[in-house]
Amino acid sequence: MKKHLLPILIVIAISAIFPICIDKLVLGSNYPSNVNNEVWMSFLGGYLGAIIGAIITLIVMYISINNSNKQLDKTLLAEKEKEIKNIKREFCGYIIKEYAIYNSNMTKAFNSAVSYINTSGVSEYHFMVNSFIACESVYIELVLQLQVNSQYAEIDKLIKDLQIINKRYDVFKTIMIDIDTLKKLKEKDFIKWFENENLAILNDVMNLRKMVKQFVKTNLKQDY
Repeated sequence: MKKHLLPILIVIAISAIFPICIDKLVLGSNYPSNVNNEVWMSFLGGYLGAIIGAIITLIVMYISINNSNKQLDKTLLAEKEKEIKNIKREFCGYIIKEYAIYNSNMTKAFNSAVSYINTSGVSEYHFMVNSFIACESVYIELVLQLQVNSQYAEIDKLIKDLQIINKRYDVFKTIMIDIDTLKKLKEKDFIKWFENENLAILNDVMNLRKMVKQFVKTNLKQDY
């Protein structure tokens, strides 16, 4: 409002000064004219009124357009913020979903490993291998999406923790798939090794769950 006050004051000042100038310079002038002062008064009154009206119209139009532009900018900014929020929610929802799938596949892989250890059956072995492959596939896709969306808060830590877990899991998977290694391990204290690895990886998965929750909480909290 303060920015528009000066033009308004200028118009008011001109409106006040202009009649005085007309009276002194035109009506009170000795300069010869073909019309009398009444005609000049009528003409100058209409002329001045038209000018003032045009100026006021321009000022009103300027203020109106300026306010409209500001409102449009606010609307566009609000829409952009809303879009960003929706993208964040969708991405966080995707991470939660993929983590759940990753966790589920890892559980299946462990269960299939236990089943194979107990039975040493061919079908159990193939099921275990397929479970490992499914888990690895989800891991690769999950890490890829995290790396692509590196602008999110705490995403580097989430990637690092996920890679640490997968590294331990990868060693476990490699040993479980290698039948010759399994035979050698069975001759030693295999069950103890398996239980320790199982507990360690499951503990890592629980920690990852906490990290995922913290990641989602941090990024969605930034919207408010």
